[in-house]
Amino acid sequence: MIGRVGYWLVIVCLSWATPAVAHEPLTLQLRWMHQFQFAGYYAALHKGFYRDEGLEVVFREGGPGIAPVDEVVAGRADFGVSNAGLVNAYLNGKPVLMLAPIFQHSPSVLLIRGEGYRTPSDLAGSGSILLLGSDEDVELKAMFINEGIALDRLGLVTAGRHLDDLIDGKVLALNAYLSNEPYMLESRNIPFSLLRPQHYGMDFYSDLLFTSQKMARRSPAQVAAFRRASLKGWEYALDHPDELIDIILDHYNTQSKTREHLVFEARMLRQLIAPDLVQIGHSNPGRWEHIAKTFSRFGMASRERRLAEFFYQPERPVDYRWLKILAALCALGALSLGFRGVLLGRANRRLSDEVHARKAAQAELSEAHDKLARFNGIINEHVMITRTDCQGRIVEVTDAFCRQTGFAREHLLGLELSALFEPRGGKAEPMHQVLANGGLWQGELRTRCLDGSFFWADVTINPLRDEQGALLEATAFHVDVSARKLIEQISRKDDLTGLLNRRTFLAEAERAVAETCAPYIAMAMLDADFFKRINDTWGHLVGDRVLRAIAQEILVLQEGGSLVGRFGGEEFVAIFQVEALDEPLSALSALMERVRNLRFADGDGQVSLTISVGLAICRAEAAVLEALLSRADNALYQAKYEGRDRLCVEHDLGVSFPSTVD
Repeated sequence: MIGRVGYWLVIVCLSWATPAVAHEPLTLQLRWMHQFQFAGYYAALHKGFYRDEGLEVVFREGGPGIAPVDEVVAGRADFGVSNAGLVNAYLNGKPVLMLAPIFQHSPSVLLIRGEGYRTPSDLAGSGSILLLGSDEDVELKAMFINEGIALDRLGLVTAGRHLDDLIDGKVLALNAYLSNEPYMLESRNIPFSLLRPQHYGMDFYSDLLFTSQKMARRSPAQVAAFRRASLKGWEYALDHPDELIDIILDHYNTQSKTREHLVFEARMLRQLIAPDLVQIGHSNPGRWEHIAKTFSRFGMASRERRLAEFFYQPERPVDYRWLKILAALCALGALSLGFRGVLLGRANRRLSDEVHARKAAQAELSEAHDKLARFNGIINEHVMITRTDCQGRIVEVTDAFCRQTGFAREHLLGLELSALFEPRGGKAEPMHQVLANGGLWQGELRTRCLDGSFFWADVTINPLRDEQGALLEATAFHVDVSARKLIEQISRKDDLTGLLNRRTFLAEAERAVAETCAPYIAMAMLDADFFKRINDTWGHLVGDRVLRAIAQEILVLQEGGSLVGRFGGEEFVAIFQVEALDEPLSALSALMERVRNLRFADGDGQVSLTISVGLAICRAEAAVLEALLSRADNALYQAKYEGRDRLCVEHDLGVSFPSTVD
């Protein structure tokens, strides 16, 4: 009997120690078409992490109409990648098992063609909204329901050509990814708006790695091995983004993305995965309870289920039956020695109780100290905090802040905190002076790094005062918002010249016309003369250099308070708030002379430049932006008709004013 028990124990131990070996390839169903969103799985395959676990893995590309949950539950795929709608599918009875959430925050957004859409209610009855179908849209639907907008008030459709339908105007909005479709529209100079569910209380996990309950019961070793290799792949991908971009370009670029797009995507997704703050794959059951209750509250989940079976548990359950038998045997032995134990116990009980009490107190104190130390360690490692004295000098700083800025701690201690911030609109007021006259301070500041670069931070400074209200010290929390600022910049600026793009200029100009205190408003339209000839003769690269050079000269106008932008092609625009009528004439004449002095040497000769300018001036109280643009455009046409390299003026001021300036 003992021999047979030993034999089976050996078999069980060997089965636990043997790595999972897949007899046929395992299939991973992706949420969407190939892109950096799935870089961790590419890394696990191409760096051999799946192979090291004895697995052979193939990827199935996703896209419109493909629901990963349905593919896995139906057995057409072994594993899948889904959004937080996976828990909704579980609540509705589908036998799914969540293995790990890769993204701590969801990239899902509602992408809307055109500007001016600021809230979900703006979309009610406005046009069709293209969704992906199944549980892939639950975050967007939850956002609308949370705002009190019934889904039947929206023109929801699920069949279409995704971004092409938006560009062609067949739909008004669609389910998109923050790191993907907005970049594509911006690169085509198509105006758009974004609505993020996160801004409306729907801060969900995303890109969840999952499998079916059946797969987990049938092949637990394979599931554990696939999860280990995939998480290892994600760690590698985030540490080596350039290498993974090369892999995508070589093997998975079915969307013909540029390297620049993939670099942008990698940067954005790292912010959402947050590997510097939490371990990849970390899952908070309390947060999942909140997500599940959200779906139930909105009537999106048809039944209530305990979430225990939704979470993957890598540990094997412990069988306590042998332990109970052993405990019973020990109890029988203890009875035989009980008499002597009672006699000895009485003598030592008081001493033992006292010793145990002291040890328990020491253990409790030690545990509390360890927890506090771990908590402080997490804050020091992952949260950017500075503490300053009453003069604004740094007296304490976390490792996270040092790592972000590149400064050593000893370099920062004693330094005035405001010295790290780029001045806004002139000389920066010392931070302790700002705090001395107020309470909590919050704002976005560009923060200087050791290498001379800057990053945008959302800074919150909380002052501590004595009983008389005098400032004692202040604690500042710094949150890196560079990714959001980058998106804002991309949506505002022209890629080639760095000037405001057309839609941003028009919005800013409308505001300038409405809010001006100057007596006059002037609008100038500027056009590079014979620019097509430059492109045809010297090529588009030289043409791009010419446009950038002209833009740099036009930027000088901003020093006088003007607003400038690129209107399209070789055409630029500027708006002036005018105190004296000769101001715009002088500024534009000087600009034309600077452009004449520009020279570009080329192998085939030298490129010389001139510009034509149309200027429209009116009294501020009568200014209408569209009319100003139209009159400036007429004046520009006149300047070109008269021979180019000149400035023509349109006005109805009733004063003597030159109509043409050479």
